[in-house]
Amino acid sequence: MAITDFIKALTEARDRIASLNLEIGELEAKRHAIAMTPPHTDDIIAAYMRGLDTAVAEYERRLGWYLNAANVTKPYAADTVSKGEPRLLTVPPGRPGIGHEVLFHNSQLSSGGHPVDPAAITYFMRDVIAERIPGLVSKYVPGAEQGLRQADREAALREVDTKLGLLIDERDALLASLGHAREAAEPTKVQTLQ
Repeated sequence: MAITDFIKALTEARDRIASLNLEIGELEAKRHAIAMTPPHTDDIIAAYMRGLDTAVAEYERRLGWYLNAANVTKPYAADTVSKGEPRLLTVPPGRPGIGHEVLFHNSQLSSGGHPVDPAAITYFMRDVIAERIPGLVSKYVPGAEQGLRQADREAALREVDTKLGLLIDERDALLASLGHAREAAEPTKVQTLQ
């Protein structure tokens, strides 16, 4: 290979690397823009619905620590039911200790009782809350209708990431080739023995 051909190949590789860096920069900016596009109304509503479902499940889990088949068969269960006044909105956040399992938790609203549980309110009001969420989202985030749906965001990011990966691989291969060419062009270094 003549030196002019070698210089031409190096120049072409350098120019291609510069072009790849520009394309990579543009794709990274596009990726950032996709990631930063506001979410769509449907996704915001879905997130609130997941929150409702989590609160409902949490309430049922905690209520189940007390209201269960094992506690109903305890010797004192019938007396507890005949005299008890359980308050379903004050289920404690912690599991009762071993030997302290009871059918109804300490439900006094005054001393020694537990505060009203937001998960309990959510449990009983879930349908009303769920019905109102779309209106609240539309009222407070009207522009979200033009937002990007999560499924579309993920698809767009995958597409950009695939293109980015290919360009980065090509650039890295060219850089490695230039490094090998540089090493090949250097004179062999002779080690001196001392």
